[in-house]
Amino acid sequence: MAKPLATIWVFGDQLNRKIGALATAKPETHRILIIESAGKIASRPWHVQRAHFLITSMRRFALELEQTGFKVDYRKSATMRKGFKEHVAKFSPSQISATEPNSYTARQLVTSLKGADRQVESISLPPRRLRKVCRRQKVNQNGGLLPLATKTL
Repeated sequence: MAKPLATIWVFGDQLNRKIGALATAKPETHRILIIESAGKIASRPWHVQRAHFLITSMRRFALELEQTGFKVDYRKSATMRKGFKEHVAKFSPSQISATEPNSYTARQLVTSLKGADRQVESISLPPRRLRKVCRRQKVNQNGGLLPLATKTL
């Protein structure tokens, strides 16, 4: 019997292969979990084009990951919690990692799942606007900080 793969849980606002938990993931050792939650879409009044953009982006990113060799569990579920539990029941991952979510609700969910059936390791990554500010700054001759040359990540 094959050893279970570790799972990396990717949220809809983290569709980037080069950040967080995905940055060091390998197709041989990791399975990717992406949950399309009807409850999340219904939780607020989304503009129809924004909702379509989000769902389409998630589906395309899942396909992109599959094309690079990853096993992707793209799960449609009523809630994020239910989708997570279904994933754990089906695959019994050896470890579950998630880049720290940007939304308060998603952070609360990840926190509540720590210590549940499976340990969720939340990898802390500051929000983009903070990452721009936190980059190494040069110090001027008087010991003050020089303005940053920022670029979009």
